[in-house]
Amino acid sequence: MTVRRMVLQAAVASLTQNQAITVDANGLLISAGLLSYAYIQNVSATDKLLGRVSVGAGSIEEIACTAAGRAILDDADAAAQRTTLGLGTIATQAANSVSISGGAISGITDLAVADGGTGSSTAAAARLALGLVDANDRIPRLMNSAIYRSGFIGNVASGDITVVAGSFAQTNDANATDFDDLWVTQAGHRYNSTTADLDEFKISGLVLNAGTYVIKVVCVKNADGGILEVLHGTTSLGTYDQYNAGTSYNQIASFTYSPTTRVSADLRFRCNGKHASSSDYVIRTSRIQIMKTA
Repeated sequence: MTVRRMVLQAAVASLTQNQAITVDANGLLISAGLLSYAYIQNVSATDKLLGRVSVGAGSIEEIACTAAGRAILDDADAAAQRTTLGLGTIATQAANSVSISGGAISGITDLAVADGGTGSSTAAAARLALGLVDANDRIPRLMNSAIYRSGFIGNVASGDITVVAGSFAQTNDANATDFDDLWVTQAGHRYNSTTADLDEFKISGLVLNAGTYVIKVVCVKNADGGILEVLHGTTSLGTYDQYNAGTSYNQIASFTYSPTTRVSADLRFRCNGKHASSSDYVIRTSRIQIMKTA
């Protein structure tokens, strides 16, 4: 025991002389830089920090960490930490002032109409929610409720029908019958009293979403009938020859139209020439129907 004490005293004296340690009333003080990491007690595993998890002061303890945690801890500032976490500029925007300039949103609850959405997951349901179509996905009215029920262009409100060229008049007859359940009986039709080529009237601002539509016009054929052309804006939907040697009521001119995008344009009805045997350029129209079929 005496030998060991002497050896220890000699070692302490040597370290003290070399200023490796100093001795004071509190004990031994190791000089800075002389205690390397190799002389510290080993940690138990990878990704351990030294500190204290337990409440209050006390002995040093190991704190569990991860590689991802270390990647954040060594970042110089908050901006670098956002980059490490893969956060974009939206991470710094206030909740009441968010600007989104790209990307896509999917898998969310349908946004209500009151919040600027349609409350729907399909195009057909969205059209219905916005009042663009009826329950059968048909345009609910061309201009007003009267024409939806009757389709009789002579009865529409002022401003719904605009004469573009020539003059148009209305005549009554007893031969017009129901077209189908969309129409009520209306005896009469509208015709161009100026009887000139390119006489025209229109229904202003008819909005059609992308899809396929069938536009049917109930006409009267006669010996003075011209050729009716139907257009949506500048797009011609086709022509229908209204010439017949005798008078024929309730003749149906059918046109198919498939816009690929939402289109707002005038629905136009004009005389575009005549049959070689016709005596004039008269176009007679009594009812109009627009049905969305796809």
